[in-house]
Amino acid sequence: MIKLRNYEIAVIIKSELNDEQRSSLKDVIQDWVVSSGGEVVLLDEIGKRKLAYPIEKQREGYYVFWYVKMSTAGPAEVERQLSIHEDILRYMIIRSESPVSVSSSQENDSDTDVSESDSPEDSDSSDQPDIEKIVDELMEKEEKEEMEGSK
Repeated sequence: MIKLRNYEIAVIIKSELNDEQRSSLKDVIQDWVVSSGGEVVLLDEIGKRKLAYPIEKQREGYYVFWYVKMSTAGPAEVERQLSIHEDILRYMIIRSESPVSVSSSQENDSDTDVSESDSPEDSDSSDQPDIEKIVDELMEKEEKEEMEGSK
């Protein structure tokens, strides 16, 4: 039996896409996860945010996070697909030590926002992903790539 590990996939999509195109791209990414032998546990749309610096002449990006379970070979294939898609500005896949907890009402709707879960007082914060940390790591990766690109 293949052991599935928990991963967090952070993606910044071009903000110029309309809702239909963005929804289609999210479905495509979800299909990549499933075709890599994984399953999507939770989809969290942060929405449109201003970027710290322009990426491909874009000043805003649409942030989406997937919390998935995949085999150890899965992230490499998903990353390959993410790297060649023209509507994706940046992406990051990290392994998560703790699984994402999903309430029964969220299981019925995979597009449910993580922020709609119970208040922090009601849930154990160690079970919830640290989205701010993920965004910070993504921004650091972008800055590093920009520095390497300007040399």
